[in-house]
This record gives sequence, structure tokens and C-alpha cells, in this order.
Amino acid sequence: SYSFCTLLVGMASGDYETRNTFVSRALEKISQLCAMQKKWGMVKESCQYVLEYLKKDSQASPAATMSLCFVPLRLAAESKASKMIEISLDCLQKLMEYSFISGDMRWVPPKLDGSEKWMEIPKTWGQTEKDHEKQFIHHVVVAICSNSSFTHDGVQLQIIKALLTAVSTPTCGVHGSTLVLAVRNTYNIYLVSYNVTNQTAKAALNHMINIVYQRMESAPVQLPPVTPSPPADISNASMSTSTAERVLADEPEEVSPDVWLHELVEVMVDNAVNANSFDFDRVLAERLANKVKKVDSMIKAPGTPATPSFTETDADTEKMVFQNHLHRDAFLLFWNFCKLSDKPVPDTASEESLEMKSKMLSLELLLTILSKAGPVFRTSERFLQAVKKKLCLSLLQNCVSPHLPVFRISLKLFLALITNFKDHLKREIGVFFTNVFFVILDSTNSTYQQKMLVIQVIYKICETPQTILDIFINYDCDVDADINIFEVMTNNLSRIVQPRSTVAHIDQKQDQDMRLLALKALVMILRSIVEWTEKFMTDANGAAEKVVNDEEVHEEHESVMPSPQQQGTSDIEKARAHKKELQEYIALFNKSPKKGLQKFWDAGLVERDSKSVAKFLLEQPGLSKDAIGEYLGVLREFNSAVLSDFVEEFDFAGIVIDEAVRLFLSKFRIQGEAEVIDATMEKFAECYTRANQNQFSSADTVYVLSFSIIMLHTDAHSTRIDKKDKMTKEGFIQNNTKIDSGKDLPQQFLCEIYDRVTTKEFALEGEECNQTREEQNAKKKKTGVIDSMADVFVSDGKKRLMMYAEESRAILEKSKALISTTKGQSFTKASKLEHAKPMFETAWTALLPAFSVILEQCDNDQQASIDLCLEGFVKGIHISCIFYMDMERDAFVSALCKLTFLNNYREIEERKQQRCS
Repeated sequence: SYSFCTLLVGMASGDYETRNTFVSRALEKISQLCAMQKKWGMVKESCQYVLEYLKKDSQASPAATMSLCFVPLRLAAESKASKMIEISLDCLQKLMEYSFISGDMRWVPPKLDGSEKWMEIPKTWGQTEKDHEKQFIHHVVVAICSNSSFTHDGVQLQIIKALLTAVSTPTCGVHGSTLVLAVRNTYNIYLVSYNVTNQTAKAALNHMINIVYQRMESAPVQLPPVTPSPPADISNASMSTSTAERVLADEPEEVSPDVWLHELVEVMVDNAVNANSFDFDRVLAERLANKVKKVDSMIKAPGTPATPSFTETDADTEKMVFQNHLHRDAFLLFWNFCKLSDKPVPDTASEESLEMKSKMLSLELLLTILSKAGPVFRTSERFLQAVKKKLCLSLLQNCVSPHLPVFRISLKLFLALITNFKDHLKREIGVFFTNVFFVILDSTNSTYQQKMLVIQVIYKICETPQTILDIFINYDCDVDADINIFEVMTNNLSRIVQPRSTVAHIDQKQDQDMRLLALKALVMILRSIVEWTEKFMTDANGAAEKVVNDEEVHEEHESVMPSPQQQGTSDIEKARAHKKELQEYIALFNKSPKKGLQKFWDAGLVERDSKSVAKFLLEQPGLSKDAIGEYLGVLREFNSAVLSDFVEEFDFAGIVIDEAVRLFLSKFRIQGEAEVIDATMEKFAECYTRANQNQFSSADTVYVLSFSIIMLHTDAHSTRIDKKDKMTKEGFIQNNTKIDSGKDLPQQFLCEIYDRVTTKEFALEGEECNQTREEQNAKKKKTGVIDSMADVFVSDGKKRLMMYAEESRAILEKSKALISTTKGQSFTKASKLEHAKPMFETAWTALLPAFSVILEQCDNDQQASIDLCLEGFVKGIHISCIFYMDMERDAFVSALCKLTFLNNYREIEERKQQRCS
């Protein structure tokens, strides 16, 4: 009809008749429902008041009109009636969809003429000045979220639909705490629902997160920075009109609401012409579906980022300055998802528990963020610090989780980190390998599934030549790296491949599968090296062909690969050789401190003065604390001078005395004759007194109190002393009477020392990880009979879980301490062909035995293992020839000839003969 077409044209032109139509249709339906029960009388009265208002030709501002229309809609949303809630939320969703509610609208409490009771309610929505200043969209989101705990499926789906529209519609301007509120409630709906709503909430959550991060990546540089604000002002970090216009102007991929509206008009006119009736709601639903599809296409576009996190802001985020509000939104979500992922889950929790669902969802969203992280995220110092301080610590806890789903997705997160952020996480990646993955492979308490997943991670890392070479260069060739990660990784895989006594809880089939996967990882290392060399050889061949085509051939271009004389020794080879030499000297020092130090002197690595030696003993990684103590305990003039300078290296200023003793004794194991121990503690007392003047009357007081602290520690933590015989607090105070130049030390001071020393045992630096196991063994010795009787009633599986839990706690404590105290380290990317040579030199001694043993002992039905071993031999010989490594080549060829009986054709098995030919 003409009037209907006029309505459509009105919608296309953007006037407010369409808004009134949306609101009137919803309020009429709500009024009809209110007639059923008297308790909804206020809702009915507000609906009738607004309907009458809309019929008038009002000159009120759009914000004032929308504020009035919002009153009955919010009252209906809070009515606890499912049908009424659905109608209200559907209307709010449409108003946001077509920009009748926008981000630049401010909340204006409506001025109502009358004394009805319902008219007083809106005043409470903006009662405080802080709430009054919030955007109108914030009140809309609050109204939508007021029913997030409502379990009705239709209501939950409508909440998800409305919140998705609020976040995804550019003109709504949902930022800061309003965005956090929308994401949190969608998150909660996922946790409490167990049907199709569950998956719908998860999909909507992913859409929201992807949109937030895409907007951050495409944000214009000229957006004003967001300055720090107090907690109450966080939700005020919203776009102004001009800012919103600039954002929209810089997002050409997003379709504006006007375009959607004109497309809707075309669809509606076609339907009106071809049919007698027109389903208005269905077409709106189709438009929303098309919008979601367009968001999907934007999300799936290459190079676009993905999901984040939520929760309320905290002291850490309040003080941060961001480039703009879009960066702040993305950071808030990421930071808070990290907090959610770090929440502990009981070991007995099921996969359907709220704790487990929350952890899994937060980890999945973090994985999406990291997997699709754009250049802004990967280069922003703010996000990189969040990855280091929040995500890595959370990941450490989840990587030792006994829950297999958590453990699995945590490893996927680690792969995403090492793929996209390894340049910035050198120290953190080393901690994961050293203190988590290698420990799990070596532990007899970790499960078969955990070991397999760790090997799969190693296999994935080895698939990318750049990644595995970067690991070798930055850890195996860097003297500052604590461990040779590539070398240890290869040795562990080789050990797993070779037959050994199987672990009790791993059956034969599982052992074979684990050995096969480890063998694949070893072969993948060689494939990556070959792929790396072929890349440079292809480039060299292309350059050579260009020279030939230009008729500029010279004798030096006869060979693509350099000869051994031309190759020389690369910087990486020198660094690797230097580190191997350094490790040999350290190993010798740990066996014989005198001989080891002599090697360091001869190589010019340490000066021959006492101060240099003292600094070397304190700072050189890898030195045994026992060996250091042994050297310092020698009664010679030079050793005594080193001891004096060694103590002088410590800075005890501002440290309470028992913590200073703890720090001092963590650097070496004090030993030697009584004269040496006395001289050591006397020097400690002198240095501590000088650093903390006026705390004690003299160094003698520090000397006596230090010995008293050591005696208390020995008494409190010794397993040989019965509990009833241990020193009491009163006894400790009595022992230190009149030690401060004839005066007593404050009793509260001594009580605090007693509590700290007896609560936490002194530990040598780097040996905290073994403390839990030693304590456990000591406790078993002490109560052996009781423990033995209890073990009869505990299954082996439960014992392993208990022991793994103990190991995990020790691993976690040590790893978090390392990550929290380490500074950033420079990362070197592999970029030359020669970088692969020392890598193969390191690996071949572990590869050759693994291939040889498998090829010699495997049965005829293990064709996959035979094929992998033969491929390993072929690629090992190939790499040896590329780098002119005669010894390695001859070793592989000789082993292959011996194992395949190539010297005696009559004994070749038909299967192997076909393969070798």
C-alpha cells in the first residue's frame, strides 16, 4: 500500500517515524501481556504514557525521547516475565541495530508529568552524578544484562543477540566498563547453559572479541590517547561524536547502518509487491543474520586478529596510559581473560563444572587472540608486558595441570607464543622448556598422554625451520642461556626412541606409539635442516643463472656451494664452540674447583685477582654451590681474599637480618673448618653492619644473632630432631638475651625472626625444585611404618597423581620465580645457510644411534619405523655432503651399510633390498 511504502521510504531516509514504529509495536505487545496480572500495573501505565507521548508531535531532542521510551522497556526487561523480557530486548536490539541508540547519546532522566509510582523509578537509574554522566548505551546494556541469570532459553538467546548488536554496531560506541559488562554477561550465559544457547553464547563471544581486536588493529593513528582515570571514570572512556566519525571513516570494510537500511528497503518492497502480507520481524532477523555473516567474513580475512577476555578493572589497568580507547578495550579484555585463566581448578573438578568451563573458555579465547594477533598487538609494549607478566604465569600453572583438556590447550597456547612472540619471550620460552616440558618427559609420575602431548609440541616446533634454528642459535649458542635446549631436546627424543625399560603405567602399545612419534620428531629435525639449506641453494642457483644470462661468468661462480676453505667458521659456530668450551670448564670446576679455575685463567675468561674471582663465583651460571663453598673454605691467603671480596659483592642495605642470612647462604654451601665458617660469618656481620648502620650497636651483635639464626634453622628443619625437642620461641628469645652490647633486642623483632625462619627453610639458589621431593622422602623415613600401611590402601594411580602434584608445585614455584625476576634478553634470528651446520653437528650424535637401533631391532611389520629411519639416514648423508662434513657422512654411510647388509647381498632381506634399491 501507499502508506506502507511511505513508511519504508521514511526508514530509508532515517527519520524518527521508524523509531516510533519499533517502540510502539513493542509497547503494545507488552501492554497486552500486562493486562494478565495486576503486579505488572506499573509497566502497563508506563507503556500507555509513552504510547500517548509518541502520538503527539513532540519537538523533544532524540536523546530525551529515547530516554522516555527506554523507561517502559527497562521496566519490562526487569519484570521477570520471559515473554515480556523477550519483547523488550528485541526492541532495544532493533533500536541499536539501526542507530536510533548511538554512542554519542547521554543519559537524560526523563521529566515526567504526574505522581504515578512508576515515575519515581527512572530517577534511581541516574541518581548519582557518576551514573548520570554515563552514556545512554551504558544504561541500555545494564538493562539487557539484568536478566543474564534468567535460565529461559528464549531470554538468553535474546540477551546474546542484543549484546552482540551493541558491541558489533559501530555507532553504539560500547567501550570500557560497558564493553566489559557485555562480554562478562555473555561469558556467564555460556557457563550456566547446557544446550544450544551454550554454543550460541560462545560464538557470539568470539564475534565480540574479534570485532574489538579488529577495530584496534585498524584504529587511525590520530585518535587521542586515553589518559589514566580513577575506577569510577573507567566507564566514561567512550567515543565522542567526532571521534566516532573518524573511527567509522577509517573502517571501509564495515557496512554502515544506512547501507543496511537501504538494502532492507529493497527487500521489503519486493516482498510487499509479491505477497499480501509482510513479515517485518523475519526480514529484520535476516538482516541481523547477514550482518553476522559479514562479521564472520571480516574475522576470517587473513591478517585480522581475534578473541580476548573480561572482568572488572583493577589497580594495574587503572594507571595505564593507552594510545586510544580502542587499544584500551582490547587490553582490558586480554588482561582479564588472563586473570580468568589463572584461577585454580580443584584436581577433582569435572569437565562440566563451572570452574573447568570457565578456565577452558578463557584459554580458548586467549588462543584465538594469539593465533591471529595482528601487528599492533605483536609490537605494542603494553600487550607484550601483559603477555609476559600475566599470560606466561597463567600458562605455567596450566601447563602442569592434571586435567588433560587444560594441559592440551595450554600447549597450543605455548605454540602460539613461540610462533608469534618468540622474539620477545626468550627467557620465558627457556623456562617452559627447562622447567616444564623436559621435566614431564623425564618424570615417572607424568602420564602417557602428557608425554605424548609434549612430544607433539616438539614435533610442531621442528616443522618450521626458522623456529627450530632460532631455538638453537638463542639457547645452544648463547653463553648467557642456562641450558642447551636443542641439544637436550634431541637427546631426550633419542632416549625415548631407543628401547628401554618401560614405565610401569605405560603399556607396550603406548610405548611403541610414543617411540614412533619421537622418531618422527627426530626425522622432522633433519627435514627442516634440508629445507633450510634448499632455500639458500635455490636462491644461489637463481643468482648464478642470472649471472650466466648476463654473460658475466667468472671462475668463482662455477660452484653454487662454497668449498670448505671458502666457508670458514661462522660467528654462530664460534659462539657454539665458545659455549661448549665454557661448559667444559664449568663441569671441571664443579669436580675440582682449583683445576677448573685454572682453566678459566688460562683461557683469559677470568682475571687472576681476588675481586674478579669473587665476582665470577657469584655471577657465573652453572657453578655448583658445593664447589663454590669448597673453594671459599680453603685456608690459603688468596682464597681468604676471595672470600672477603665475595661477601663484599652483596648489598644488604634495607634487608632484615634473617633474610640477609637467607640470601647470603643461598649463593654457596658453607663448609670447611670451624675457623673458615667463623671467618665467613664474621665478614658477613661486618658487611651487614656497614650497610645497615644504627640498627645494631656493633658487628658483634650481628655475628652472634646470625649464628643463632643458623642454629634455629637447623633445629627447626632437621628431620633428626623430634618435634617435642625443637627450640621454642621462648627458647630462641632466651638464647639471645643481652647480646646487643649488654642490652636486649626487641622481643617483637625476635619473634618475627623466629616465625620467618621456622616457616620457610633456607634453600640454595637453583635447588628449590628438589626441596619438595627431599622433604617428602624425609617425612617417609620419619613415619615409615604408618606410611607403609597407608600405601597398601592407595592405588598406584593415586600415588602418581599425588607425587605429580608435588612435582608440579615445585616446578611452578621455581618457574614463576625465574620469570618474575628475569629481564628481557636479546633475540637473534637465524638468517644464513651456515647456521644449520653447527646445529647438525650438535644433533647427529643423538640421531645416528636412534636410527641405528630402530633399524636393527624393528620387526617386519613396523614398516613406518623402517621408512623413517631410512629417510633419516638419507637426509643425514645429504646434509653432511652439503657442509663437507666427512666424519659425519662416513659415520652415517658406514652405519647404513652395516645395518642393511649392503656388504653381503645374500643376507639382505627382501623387504630391505627393495627399499635400498
